[in-house]
Amino acid sequence: MATLIDIVTEISVRLGLEPVQSLEEETIEAQAFAVEVPLVLDRCLARTAWPFNTKTLELSRLVGTPTNPLYQYQFAIPSDLVRFDQIVDTAGRLILGESWTREGDVILAKRDRLLLRYGRRISNAEFALAPVPFQHYFATSLAYAVAPKLSAATTDVQRAYGEIQVAYQAALVDACRSISPTPLFGPGSWR
Repeated sequence: MATLIDIVTEISVRLGLEPVQSLEEETIEAQAFAVEVPLVLDRCLARTAWPFNTKTLELSRLVGTPTNPLYQYQFAIPSDLVRFDQIVDTAGRLILGESWTREGDVILAKRDRLLLRYGRRISNAEFALAPVPFQHYFATSLAYAVAPKLSAATTDVQRAYGEIQVAYQAALVDACRSISPTPLFGPGSWR
């Protein structure tokens, strides 16, 4: 399995640029990748319910009274959230929207305990363990995002950009086919 820097290095070479060995380099290429990597990674993780980054967590109740008088309790949203799937009670039953609302980084609710099923941000080390279809999807998404920003650096980027567009679409289809469909609602959604 590839690491983030392996993918960045390969993309830079395929675009006809000098290999990027670190996102901390002072080159234009490394700086472009440093900006795009976290944005594209979050976007790819949020795109679908990837089993490897989906987590269920009991939310931490915050002290104090919610500003909205319709709700009695407030909960902190996890800082690693990239995709919001559903809120359930401790028995695993879906809680309908009128029983809770999201306001910024806080969930207001009428219940004193909530579980959140969500997609979480992953670390660089966890990326290396992610399924290959996800890594391929990320790599093509990153190349698609960074190629136009580096087009002034080389003429080969123009040719590679067209190839990347085709690979991006194929990777998206392959990635979606590779994950087993996990229903977000209904029977079997909480295994």
